Amino acid sequence: MSFTIQVSPPTNDLVLSQNQTLDEVVKVTIPKSGVVPKVDVYFLVDTTASMKPAIDVVKRDISIVLTEIGKLGSDVKVGIGEYKDFPAPVTGEHPYAFAHQHSLSSNLADIQAAVNTWTTTGGKDIPEAQFYALDQVAEPPSGKIGWRADSQRIIVWIGDAAGHDAVCQAISNLPYDITEESVTAKLVAEKITILAMSMNTDPRSPAGLDDDPKTTAIGYQPYCGEPGGTRGQGTRIANATGGKLLPGISPSTIIETINAELAAQITSIANVRLVPSGDIAQFVTAIAPATGYGPLSRDEDHEIAFTVSWVGAVAGQPFPQIFNGSLDVIADGQVVGGKPVKITVPLSFPPLPPIFPEDENSMPHPEDASGNWMLIHQVTGVYMISAGYQATVNYHVHIWRQDPLVNTTWNQGHLWTLIKQTDGSYLIRTWQQNPSLKEELYLEAAATTNRQDQYPRLQRRKNVDSQSWVLIPVSGDPNTYAIQSKAFPDYALSLLESFCKDGAHIITGRTWGKPTFHQYWRLSAPPA
Repeated sequence: MSFTIQVSPPTNDLVLSQNQTLDEVVKVTIPKSGVVPKVDVYFLVDTTASMKPAIDVVKRDISIVLTEIGKLGSDVKVGIGEYKDFPAPVTGEHPYAFAHQHSLSSNLADIQAAVNTWTTTGGKDIPEAQFYALDQVAEPPSGKIGWRADSQRIIVWIGDAAGHDAVCQAISNLPYDITEESVTAKLVAEKITILAMSMNTDPRSPAGLDDDPKTTAIGYQPYCGEPGGTRGQGTRIANATGGKLLPGISPSTIIETINAELAAQITSIANVRLVPSGDIAQFVTAIAPATGYGPLSRDEDHEIAFTVSWVGAVAGQPFPQIFNGSLDVIADGQVVGGKPVKITVPLSFPPLPPIFPEDENSMPHPEDASGNWMLIHQVTGVYMISAGYQATVNYHVHIWRQDPLVNTTWNQGHLWTLIKQTDGSYLIRTWQQNPSLKEELYLEAAATTNRQDQYPRLQRRKNVDSQSWVLIPVSGDPNTYAIQSKAFPDYALSLLESFCKDGAHIITGRTWGKPTFHQYWRLSAPPA
């Protein structure tokens, strides 16, 4: 189609979190075409016996159609072909399943002469070989049909019965089967529009091109097995190509119907829609109006507006996700414009558990957390360890990230034993013994909260409050706690200056009323 589409805004670069919604108005400007339309029209006609009344009319009055097309100020070429059915050739029945009789031409006398050669013949059943014919006509430009690369391509398909589905290799002698799906894909790929004239000339096939293709299909069974297909073939194929099916046409109205529909195709755009494509299509919930706009005269400028409803359809991950695609302007089945669309789904992390135990969805914590544990710092995700990996008197503790763990004898400073006392507080003891003393050591808070010495250290067992620790439930996770010093209840195990880095020293830091995230520790069972 020879016009330049403008889309506003011309691009999209959206950020959509999951379930986030956004409505956007997209304006499409279609300018008046100053180019003489170049149109290729191929008449493909069923010439089996039931079609004789329609064939007689078309043979007599095709010149009227050709004359009227010439008055539309277009560069039009016309081609002719007919289809019958398989098996063919069969003496006394069909001489062929499809005959291409004249390539696209502006010599109207030659076209009239080709139409005059049509004769009707009878076959074995009601469905015909139109899928075979459409498959042969749906070829790239410069082939035997003569489609021009820069033309609007139209097949005027005239028939009164459904098509055999599939047309198998055994009956067609082609290296592939032909189905409704395959022939539709071919027509769409070659940008060919179908104008389907569904005749009422056969009472055995009341819905014409949309009739049932199976119940009366017997001719292909010896070759292709049980027939397939469903009602509505003609409508589906026409719609998929941006065309239309005209139902119930009688021989007396066929010429005026062809004239009117071809004039509409040549002088107007029947339908313009906005359609998402690519990975971004999943983010579009609706485009209004859903049926688009049309018909639109080619002799006028048009500005039409679509409302696109976007929704965040993808869950966030711990990294940004990028999706690309486009909003395509589809005019009569062809992409004539559009705009690129990029959607970023921002990074997202699973929600943290409730901060305080009274929060919604809080889970009960165990009555007794005694046992052997690793203490995992919730913000950094690394573990508490004694300095030098060992249980050494007066050594401090810090966080460490080494993986795999050092787990050799005397180097298991990442393992801790919690022992619940009668007052509900806990001793935090090294799992391994001091090699010289042959005894475990206990985590003891500093004697003062002075900023110069807030480091808990490993000491031999003493009956002092500074070796007692209170586990404060702080989230819905039953194994997550703030660990407060019994001697200094406003202080809990923290990182020095909140420095969340591997190797950071552990101190007793002020909670200021309630522990914060950097004071959360999870009790994790040691790996086997």
